[in-house]
Amino acid sequence: MINVRLRRFDYSKDLERLYGYMCREENQILFSNSFQIHNLPMFDRWITEKFAENFYHDFFIIEDGGENALGFTFTYDFNEYSGHCKYTLCLYEEYRDRGLGAVAAVKMLDYLFNKYPLRRVFVSVFDYNEKSLDNNRKGGMREVAVLPEYRYMGGEYHSLHILTISREEFYQKHKKIINRIKT
Repeated sequence: MINVRLRRFDYSKDLERLYGYMCREENQILFSNSFQIHNLPMFDRWITEKFAENFYHDFFIIEDGGENALGFTFTYDFNEYSGHCKYTLCLYEEYRDRGLGAVAAVKMLDYLFNKYPLRRVFVSVFDYNEKSLDNNRKGGMREVAVLPEYRYMGGEYHSLHILTISREEFYQKHKKIINRIKT
């Protein structure tokens, strides 16, 4: 089994790498909300503010067994009263296509459904991020909405797909994997 763990964000270890990833233009297009940040001190203030506002409800760095940062995952638009949140997972380029994202996603969703009384988790993915759309579908997420022509980029409009998985659907699909991960 692939060894992946989630740990809390640590400014001293993670700030610079996270800044480098999130602020690169080619990665900005992956996020639903765009932001303009031009240097590390500005990013430090921005993310500190986001944590203080509780914009990112849960924010974890994804690591392998050797404490190498593989990427990050977080929740936002967290609504415990209604029982749902949105979720994002990003792997750094050099760790993609190895199954690490699938294991990290299962760990994160298991954490969320165990810690909170959530009924469902949502993810938003643009149509140009076909690999992410495909991986989320393989992971049991089902599409519940498409927001057509949601983002204009590169001279054309792109749709935003909204996918979801319920607590029951998640545990039905992933119980064998969860048992292997926990042992």
